[in-house]
Amino acid sequence: MDGQRVTVDLERGLIDGAPSLRRSLALGAGPLPTEREYRSEGVTVQVLEAGAAPAVLVASESVFRSNFNQMFVLGRFDPSLFSLVFDAPPTARAFGLSQAGRTANQTPRLVDD
Repeated sequence: MDGQRVTVDLERGLIDGAPSLRRSLALGAGPLPTEREYRSEGVTVQVLEAGAAPAVLVASESVFRSNFNQMFVLGRFDPSLFSLVFDAPPTARAFGLSQAGRTANQTPRLVDD
């Protein structure tokens, strides 16, 4: 991206007029993001409005589903396995393992498939 402008249409899920968005999320001051699904393939655009300067994250599906994105950026986690110890988005979040998380012999699921 050598300084070119990109047009993102969040109403129709388009990037520069092409159907490229799978979903979009707007994260503001509230606890839950506003999420919109467009199609089954494409990238995700996350608009992070909390904090001094808004930021935009364009993510592939693997990045969107990563633990870092789900837990730290979006604040989504399984409360039966983790506890939120410190919450100051967008700069800091800390999690602890719940007793069930320490004894569970399973991989935590952060996002419904």
